[in-house]
Amino acid sequence: MSEKTHNKIARKKVLSSTASADTDLFLKYLRQTFPHTRVVKEYRFHDTRKWRFDYAFPDQRVAVEVDGAVWSQGRHNRPVGYIADMEKLNTAASMGWLVLRITTDDRFFISTRELIEATLKYIAARSVAVIDGKDLIMVRPNNTRQI
Repeated sequence: MSEKTHNKIARKKVLSSTASADTDLFLKYLRQTFPHTRVVKEYRFHDTRKWRFDYAFPDQRVAVEVDGAVWSQGRHNRPVGYIADMEKLNTAASMGWLVLRITTDDRFFISTRELIEATLKYIAARSVAVIDGKDLIMVRPNNTRQI
């Protein structure tokens, strides 16, 4: 292996480990900010597709997708990636998920925390747990029941 190739591989490893550390910091931040709410990283929400949310609050069906490279024509901005994202997010919406999209730079902004907090409060206010005999059901504003 040439020195140039070795340096390229080493640089990629350093960049990917740095990105992982940043991502883990965001997970830690979410867990500290919302201590009574389960937060999962890389949450697989679909049974047959390999789709995952970057971060999810599965009990509330709220997800946070972090889109990187928005200024440099990254995957989310190219036609194929954009269309794939549309398919994933539309499917998630059809399954009852509310997906928030932020950029890498937005992760630790107060406005992002406030957005997630407001969304979780909205979801909590929208659904009321009711005991119907022995079954726990969710009563939603449109009077549909989910067992």
